[in-house]
Amino acid sequence: TGKIETKRTLAVKGKKIINAYKGYVQPKNATAKIINLKDKFVLPELIDVHKKQKFDVKKWLNTRKIKSEVNALKAIQTATITAAKLLGKESEIGQLQVGFYANIIAVNDNPLQNIQTLEKLVFVMKE
Repeated sequence: TGKIETKRTLAVKGKKIINAYKGYVQPKNATAKIINLKDKFVLPELIDVHKKQKFDVKKWLNTRKIKSEVNALKAIQTATITAAKLLGKESEIGQLQVGFYANIIAVNDNPLQNIQTLEKLVFVMKE
């Protein structure tokens, strides 16, 4: 959906998200890796379709004039769900959904209000 999630606890088993909770939850599944991101803005890892690898965020931001929340959301969707579709992997990557790969980034501030915050990642998980 291209949403940026806040106040999340993710349960990861193997390489995939097995559950996503609002707020902080101590899940009963002791075999899952618990990722507490209750005070962060969480989104799927940004994908460079041309290189099929992680984005060079600074270069990407410098080539775009992103001045509103709508433009920021479209830019993030382009680098997540749209990129996943172009790679034919829309059922595996590009969203924070149960069953998707746990390729996650998190930042302290809302990237819709200031997209430059994507240059200051505080959490990265690549499964």
